[in-house]
Amino acid sequence: MAAHPNYARLGQHRLDPPATHAYVAVLAPRLAAGLISVDDCLLILVEHAHQAGYKGDWSGLRARLAWALADQADAITSARNRAEARIRKLAWKAVDALKPPDVILRGAMAEAGPLAPTEVKSIVADVADAWLRQRRYRHG
Repeated sequence: MAAHPNYARLGQHRLDPPATHAYVAVLAPRLAAGLISVDDCLLILVEHAHQAGYKGDWSGLRARLAWALADQADAITSARNRAEARIRKLAWKAVDALKPPDVILRGAMAEAGPLAPTEVKSIVADVADAWLRQRRYRHG
């Protein structure tokens, strides 16, 4: 079955400025990281639409932008959580197999996805600490 011709614009009114909806992709990662609030994002986006000459229903635009922001921020958060789970699983197996730290870190970086290298290093260190605590507990 063919995709709907307006699939890319679902959740977007025909009068909405496309550039404003595209700007959601710039703000969503910052929202997901907690660097900016939803209200601040909406103020920026509504101002962007105003400058683009939007003449439609402002409350409807605001609602559509809020939904788009929430959807993209949730997708980013989910991707980050999945990447962290993959890294934790990989690191645990590697630490348990007594692989060298540089090998563990290289494998973890390959699974990083949307995570920054410093976040990956922190996750690997956390897994190594948890593994050591577990070994100490079991082996006294």
